[in-house]
Amino acid sequence: SVVAISLGHLGWRTDWALLRQAGDRLGDRLVLLLVGEAHPQESAGDEDLAWCLRHPGFVWLGRRTDAEAAALIRCADVGIVPFRVEPFNDAGLPYRILKYARLGRHTIAPDLAGARTWSRAVTTTQSAAEFADALLAHSGRSAAPDLELREWALAQTARSQNEPLWERLRVLGVPT
Repeated sequence: SVVAISLGHLGWRTDWALLRQAGDRLGDRLVLLLVGEAHPQESAGDEDLAWCLRHPGFVWLGRRTDAEAAALIRCADVGIVPFRVEPFNDAGLPYRILKYARLGRHTIAPDLAGARTWSRAVTTTQSAAEFADALLAHSGRSAAPDLELREWALAQTARSQNEPLWERLRVLGVPT
């Protein structure tokens, strides 16, 4: 079995079909902790969302404090970014990836450009079957966090992320 966690807004950006298919494929081998505000009205009438709301392995925890969210990440084997593949989501940079990585947890996500920004921490998938298989590959990782991933994530400061920009500005003669 595998315990996965999703942080953040649970609404129109979420790929409910992906989660339903992964849940169907893994059955009771998947426990999904859903941390964040649910916005079912944004997906009203969506049968996949309705299935996810009823699935006993999907635990809806609502909004949590940062400390509570960190404790829940430590309980999980892997983090997920369950976004639909579309231009808006493709352009986003999901910072939850760093939140998971700073606690030694890898991320599973659909193939989104923003998620690939931190490819060291992310496994991208092309289908719900790949997504489910990638989840299972992380089974038991909560007992053995990836400490190298954690160190890498802690080094991802605003300055280090923007260093290519700063370097280019220096080359152009702009005082930094």
